[in-house]
Amino acid sequence: MTKLSLPDLLEAGARSSNGITYVVGETKESFISYKDLKSRALILLGYFQKQGVSANQEMLILINKNEHFIEAYWACILGGIIPVPLSTGISDNHSQKIVRVFEKLRNPQIYTSKHELSRLLDYVKNRTESEHLVNRITDKSFLIEEITDSSEIGEPHHPGPDDLAFIQFSSGSTGEPKGVMLTHENLISNIQSITEGSNFTSEDKTFGWMPLTHDLGLVGFHLVPLASAANQILMPTELFVRRPMLWMQKSSEHQVTITCSPNFGYKHFLKYFNPDQHIDWNLSAVRLILNGAEPISASLCEEFTDALKSYGLPQNSMFPVYGLAEASLAVSFPQPGAPLETISIDRSRLDIGQPVRISEEDGNNMKLVKLGRPVPYCSYKIVDFHDNELPEQTIGRLKISGKNVTKGYYLDPETTKEIIKDNWLDTGDLAFIHQGSLVLTGRSKDIIFLNGQNLYPHDLEQLLDQMDELEIGKTAVTGVFDGQKMQEEPAVFVAFRGNLEEFVPLTKAIRGHLSAYTGLEVSKVFPVQTIPKTTSGKIQRFLLADQYHNGAFNEVEAHLKSMLSNNSETNVENTSEIEITLLDICKEFLSDDITANDNLFELGTSSLVLTQIHDRIDTLWPSKVELTDYFDYPTVSELAKYLEQDSD
Repeated sequence: MTKLSLPDLLEAGARSSNGITYVVGETKESFISYKDLKSRALILLGYFQKQGVSANQEMLILINKNEHFIEAYWACILGGIIPVPLSTGISDNHSQKIVRVFEKLRNPQIYTSKHELSRLLDYVKNRTESEHLVNRITDKSFLIEEITDSSEIGEPHHPGPDDLAFIQFSSGSTGEPKGVMLTHENLISNIQSITEGSNFTSEDKTFGWMPLTHDLGLVGFHLVPLASAANQILMPTELFVRRPMLWMQKSSEHQVTITCSPNFGYKHFLKYFNPDQHIDWNLSAVRLILNGAEPISASLCEEFTDALKSYGLPQNSMFPVYGLAEASLAVSFPQPGAPLETISIDRSRLDIGQPVRISEEDGNNMKLVKLGRPVPYCSYKIVDFHDNELPEQTIGRLKISGKNVTKGYYLDPETTKEIIKDNWLDTGDLAFIHQGSLVLTGRSKDIIFLNGQNLYPHDLEQLLDQMDELEIGKTAVTGVFDGQKMQEEPAVFVAFRGNLEEFVPLTKAIRGHLSAYTGLEVSKVFPVQTIPKTTSGKIQRFLLADQYHNGAFNEVEAHLKSMLSNNSETNVENTSEIEITLLDICKEFLSDDITANDNLFELGTSSLVLTQIHDRIDTLWPSKVELTDYFDYPTVSELAKYLEQDSD
């Protein structure tokens, strides 16, 4: 690859007729060629430069529409402005991260919409009570709705290979956020690695629904196809969440060859997939489905490919990969088209420096997916606590090095020095090598140390997924310190909407299941409204651990302990049929995590979605609810009571 910087990629792509298809609905799409994308980006750059924004200034991109995000990203890249992509959201956690990143940067600007800015300022006013910060954010913001002057074309900047291209803040960053610095050389070398490692050509067609604020979405499914001037299709993550069937429907319509998803995407798709429905899909063109971003479940891979086999999906299309933002994206790939390879190891022998014990699957074994070999221009090694390299089939800390690997974290020399030593970056992951292939066992910071044994949360979560009483992906396991026993213990958190009496039998079932498969005596099992996750579906276990240590579950723990010790019978709280029906309708159009007491408008419900919900309700209760009634009764519980009164 002769291209030296990201602008070279766009310049080469602009010489083709290919481009991006934006999917915004089942029948609504729009297409923009790479040539037109470059023109629009230069016009936006002209606006930024006219407002005084110059090269090497940071630009936070807070936009949830893919087409606007892409244009802003390239306007920054072409002008030497440093883009800082951040995800938008309705929670305080999202706003808190944005504020912390903004305060960390040298001279940041913000490109966003009126709606997103209003939400951010509301958080700042309510949480920090800082008039100065409100004014500063307002003064530094450029709003999409206010950009009308398109008379001037921007002046392109010509970066060198070592110039900073953009800053990737991890979607799970908390506390003091860490920004991964990625240079043009980092990105170009990794794009070339991905291209070679996946046998990518201009004839490929990609489909991505991962957030563009995430490295898999931005690098893997925007920059990589652009580098080969291949056609790409992008769909908003929230559309996939609402309409998961569109993933395969659009892949069939466009004859997509490469797509992707982490674990949660396959779980979500299979939950809605009904093989009894007549679906006219042809998935025979799909050759690779990249699977990464979180520990890969072999059984889930097999369930997904088996479910779609009758639609022509090649059984060897699953492509398990390993990567991270610090590597620009990719670290290891298997051979394209090779069968999925797994290995089963004894879960009682997982200490660093300890050879793994490979054996047939049984109750005490952990089944892991093999993730292939290093991509070109990248190396890795497995080391012990003293940085001594370990032999094959020995668990240790995974370190990486190469042209694609970051030189450090933005304005954070202490973290850089801690994580990168002698040009080797500590990924924070634990792994071993088997027959040349990388096998990941878990995150070092997530390990639970109990009675001299290492426990991996994702392993225990996968065991819980086997229970009929639990929905897949609705549990989280993390280590918490028990002050009475003076030791770390596993705590299980379950997304649950009933009362505590109803939760008691589930607690017993979970304890029994984990005991049967692992011999663990788990005393801490708690119900939670939702399992906190990043935008890419990674469980944020640390948030649950922090809540536990801050006393959030003290009362629940005491009540459960009392009920369990007394072996009391559960008293099922009656919930009306109307409320159950209304909640099911809202879940269909919004999210499974919605509860009867959630305010629909605080969830960011659009007018279109509200209309769809209303239409469904109106078929069951004709003319009983007007659209304006939702403002008076914005929760399922309140709306149910309103309907019940009207029915009396």
